Amino acid sequence: MMFNIDEDNIFNAIDQAMRSAEAEMTEAQVAKIVDTIDNSVPGLIELLTNDTKEHWKQEAIDSGTGWGAKYARAIQSESSGNEGRVYVDKSIKDSTGKPASMFVNMVENGVKSWSIKDALLKSEKAKTGPSGIKYIIIPLPVKTPSKKGQGKASSRFGGREMSAKVYAMVKNGGRAPKGTLSTSGQDISGLTRYETPQLHSQYGIFRCISQKSTGWQYPTVAPTPVFNSLKDYIDKRIQEILNEFCLAIIKEYS
Repeated sequence: MMFNIDEDNIFNAIDQAMRSAEAEMTEAQVAKIVDTIDNSVPGLIELLTNDTKEHWKQEAIDSGTGWGAKYARAIQSESSGNEGRVYVDKSIKDSTGKPASMFVNMVENGVKSWSIKDALLKSEKAKTGPSGIKYIIIPLPVKTPSKKGQGKASSRFGGREMSAKVYAMVKNGGRAPKGTLSTSGQDISGLTRYETPQLHSQYGIFRCISQKSTGWQYPTVAPTPVFNSLKDYIDKRIQEILNEFCLAIIKEYS
């Protein structure tokens, strides 16, 4: 997104600021004010650029999709002279190597329903049983109980969090019995502690998915048009920043 501050914006802001300040000025004073503001435009553009970037990032994070933080990571900005640009940097990747712009598209355009089962069974880790049925065992991590003020489970846990009672049961090697639920009501039967290939302790449940499994369908996610809200915000902020700045300059020179 490109934006700048043109002369009409400046003169409108000066006129409004003069009315607010109830100032009567000579032509020389007005010329000096216009010159001062004109010389300050690059700084105002830089301010507006950074302000817009931070607003866009926060809107992405607040989108409630679960991908907002990765979306926000892709948003970058630059300014030079009387022009500023806020944009999605397609070269930025997340910790798994996926382009952050992919999450931008997922939030903005939504996601069509797709088969989790079919995707998992294409993995190199999938095996074929004696009966010729293809299957895969997948671990689903479960978060230990949140401490006060820690907030909700992050998206990688899928909202799965164990209670303090369940944690006491499994932390020393026990296994959660059938019917055990997470703090949000999800089935975490079989929850146990295990070691990752990096020898880190992890808590999770294991589920077997085969060609005969039902469900495992990712639901359709509706679009969340975060970007569309930016234009009105930018137009409003340009006028606000100019009005505040012009009013301060007029008070200084009048």
